[in-house]
Amino acid sequence: MTAYSLLVECIDLGDVPLTGLASVAVIVSPSNEHAPVFSQSVYHANVSEAEVLGTDIVTVSATDDDSGAQGRVTYTIASGNVGSVFAIDPASGKIVVLFSLDYERVKAYTLVVNGTDNAISPAVPRHSSAIVTIAVVDVNDNRPSCSLALYASLVAENAPVAYAVTSLRCSDADSGENGVIRYAITGGNG
Repeated sequence: MTAYSLLVECIDLGDVPLTGLASVAVIVSPSNEHAPVFSQSVYHANVSEAEVLGTDIVTVSATDDDSGAQGRVTYTIASGNVGSVFAIDPASGKIVVLFSLDYERVKAYTLVVNGTDNAISPAVPRHSSAIVTIAVVDVNDNRPSCSLALYASLVAENAPVAYAVTSLRCSDADSGENGVIRYAITGGNG
């Protein structure tokens, strides 16, 4: 802020002019002319569903051409933070994992992040937004499971070679190669 001190002399119009003095202090408060501008309109990040809590995922950045406090940007997550699994540092813009992720429940997040300047009253704060897309990367964290614990089958002793004894119904909730099931006979008595 800029301040000026003025000395004002008042003179009356009498036959013998008399004067008086007054001091005036003028404080010019800066106007908040600029909104923050993000370095990117969209940010992208990939994060493993096994990521350690507190790990930095991505950092957003915005600048504001106003001077002083009015040029300082504060960051918030405005929407898209389903389950509040992410947090943002209001000063640095670092987005971190706050709670465990699960690819099988939520595969991606689209966050709207606001950058708001610190307007000095009576100026009104200005803000802008950026999109942050976070793709959750699957890890092999689910065991295959079968619809039955025990499959029983009756087979005639004269059944031909390669006769299908039974059909298993098994699945794995993981994706890609992590969800592919291979079968092998690993034991038995015959």
